[in-house]
Amino acid sequence: MLSSRCLASKRGVPKRTLGFTLLELLIAIAIFSFLATGCYQLFRSVTRTHETIAKVWQENNAIQRALLVMNKDFAQIVPRPIRNDFGDREPAFAANDEGEVLFTRGGWRNFLNEPRSHLQRLGYQLKGGQLLRRSWRILDRAPETEYHEQVLLDNVKSFTLGFLDNNRVWHKSWPPENSSQNQSAGQNPSFSLLPAAISYTITHERLGEVSQLIPGSSYQSDGNYSSGSRPGANTSGSDSNSSKNRGGNTDSNGRGDEK
Repeated sequence: MLSSRCLASKRGVPKRTLGFTLLELLIAIAIFSFLATGCYQLFRSVTRTHETIAKVWQENNAIQRALLVMNKDFAQIVPRPIRNDFGDREPAFAANDEGEVLFTRGGWRNFLNEPRSHLQRLGYQLKGGQLLRRSWRILDRAPETEYHEQVLLDNVKSFTLGFLDNNRVWHKSWPPENSSQNQSAGQNPSFSLLPAAISYTITHERLGEVSQLIPGSSYQSDGNYSSGSRPGANTSGSDSNSSKNRGGNTDSNGRGDEK
């Protein structure tokens, strides 16, 4: 009896339509599409910004490491000539106007107590957009002595050097030719002659120009050194990417590290 009454009551209730209509589904899909597109564009913008910042930081860290290594090398130059693979003497410091430099540095740490000197022969050269650092374990080399080559920095457009002598004259190559400093030093003075200061400028494709001034043991500054007199120095003063330090990144203890 009860079941028949329930059936009768259900028959009197009109049926309700369950679910969504086609128009409601289309509206919901359109709203979801707009929201998904906006979220994707936001995510894409954030990802691109993160990648750009990470790349800039990576390149900035690379050039900072390069400056640290170069400043330590140039700050510890010693007047020690060498003999090359052919037995000919080479100056302790030699450079041309094409950005290639060779020199002997001290302070090469020997953590493993190997049978070698604390002096090291080094060289820098720009080749194919890469700043290369070469090192020899032996100063007076035998024929076909191998060297270690390290890519110090990539994406380099130019690498220029300047050398200051004791007469306060800048040169693009070293040793300077026909200078009074050479003539007063005796026979073959250029083999042990060192610059009073070294200036170099690296032009990076993304970070612009970075200039450094490394004072030597005979460097004396009285405030009359102008950046315009240095080869490769930025004279406009408007380059926001240029950073000029007077050897501020060198080791204060006068010691170098093994590379």
